[in-house]
Amino acid sequence: MEEAKKMISGLQALLLNGSLPEDEQERPLALCEPGVNPEEQLIIIQSRLDQSMEENQDLKKELLKCKQEARNLQGIK
Repeated sequence: MEEAKKMISGLQALLLNGSLPEDEQERPLALCEPGVNPEEQLIIIQSRLDQSMEENQDLKKELLKCKQEARNLQGIK
């Protein structure tokens, strides 16, 4: 299930940004693309927000896992 979520997130990034998340180099995101109607811009911005929130949740889970591992190592030590 997690692998499917990662694949969907990667495909969404590819559709929205033209690159996979691993390919991005902290490039600025243009919120208003010239020639795109406001409804399309809103959908794109909402999709980017959803994607960012999903990535945020994944990072939080990974951080909690690392903290737990650190506590376990300290306990063993």
